[in-house]
Amino acid sequence: MNATKALTVLVPAYNERRTIRSLLVDLLSVPIEGDLEVLVIDDGSTDGTADAAQSVGDERVRIIRLPENLGKGGAVRHGIDLASGAFLAILDADREYDPHELVDVLRPLIDGRADAVFGSRFAYGTERRVMYYWHALGNRILTWATNAACDLNLTDVMSGYKAFRTDLVKSLRLTSRGFTLEVELAIRLAQWGATVYEVPVSYHGRTYREGKKITWRDGVASLFAVGKFAFIDRSFTTKGGHDSLASLAVADRLNRWIVDELGARSHRTVLEAGCGTGNITGLLLEAELVMAVDVDPFYTESVRRRYGRLDNVVVEQVDLANPSATGLIGSERFDGVVSVNVLEHIADDEAALATIFGVLAPGGTASLLVPAHSDLFSAADIEMGHFRRYEPADLRQKLVSAGFTDVELRQFNRLGVFGWQLNKRMGRTEISSWQARAYSLIVPIARQIDRLGWGRGLSIIASARKPITENAS
Repeated sequence: MNATKALTVLVPAYNERRTIRSLLVDLLSVPIEGDLEVLVIDDGSTDGTADAAQSVGDERVRIIRLPENLGKGGAVRHGIDLASGAFLAILDADREYDPHELVDVLRPLIDGRADAVFGSRFAYGTERRVMYYWHALGNRILTWATNAACDLNLTDVMSGYKAFRTDLVKSLRLTSRGFTLEVELAIRLAQWGATVYEVPVSYHGRTYREGKKITWRDGVASLFAVGKFAFIDRSFTTKGGHDSLASLAVADRLNRWIVDELGARSHRTVLEAGCGTGNITGLLLEAELVMAVDVDPFYTESVRRRYGRLDNVVVEQVDLANPSATGLIGSERFDGVVSVNVLEHIADDEAALATIFGVLAPGGTASLLVPAHSDLFSAADIEMGHFRRYEPADLRQKLVSAGFTDVELRQFNRLGVFGWQLNKRMGRTEISSWQARAYSLIVPIARQIDRLGWGRGLSIIASARKPITENAS
């Protein structure tokens, strides 16, 4: 593993004095490269769990004593807030899982393939202790319900062995106190659009006499939690504006319409200026070279894990408004630059346009989509971090000032204005997934309305060319 990647292992523990010390000794012997911190969250134990953990005497172990029992969900949420590693693993303190398999659980994360990894007791390839049938059946029912609600294919949603990108799990909005945290984590990851892997792990279950704590009541509560988090309480992140980005990921027809109108698939080499979560990136992959850049490392890491394995895709963190951005992007000059709903997020949008102009090859085309009309500015714009909505004359002037010629502007998505105004009147600050799915279904109608050319669009599409100079190669 890369030695620069630090790891936090979170061990929630409630009355686990008999297992915590040996678990920590084994955990600390695992050959993890790079900095390691182990956070033992003593969840109001009354049996001396914290003292047993402290007796290990290793500076990598921190004991967090909660004054009262918050339940597993409360303990884990507390630990997530304190985690400092680039990756975070959750390992139950009950010794039902083998700490030595942590390297296997982490590997998809370290290799850059996953945002989250679930250790599965039911995936093939390892040993497990044969235990309670009804527990296994309940787990399978919960796993099926979660999969059906979120279109996943997990085999073990209730696993107590999980690992994540720390920045991602810190961005999730988690509210569970008890064992319902397990289904909430899976559902929130699905809503976020995370890349989730499963790794087979061995399972050494214990009996109730040995201290097993989960009961049928927890199973029933988790089943209700599936419905709650999947269909009722769908606010899944604390990262402003990301709910709307994730919702638009499911609007495939809308995204394809945008790409078609931009002519984005006609370029041999293309720079996506402001890739966000990769909603548009995935539609550009037929190009010989796709370079996706964004100022937010949270997003660039996510897109790199989704598409970075492809030889024709490069993902970099770049601030388009930085005067040195052109140099950071490199010597490649692109046939086209595509930018969808990005300029409005940049305070100095003229500097960003200068960067876009600078990375284009002579004769290359910038294809931009921006939100239109200042009177449509709403609470949703503020929540999504918009500095402005554009009037056509202002956008044209900025493109010409940047050096572009042959500037063409078109109103886009006239039907969408009605939905946006409704959200504005209702004070909504996000585009929900059901709205995005519903609108995606009527995109053929929206296309026809745009062809008629009546009224204003929700957005403006701009096409602008970089002049061919005498010295161009």
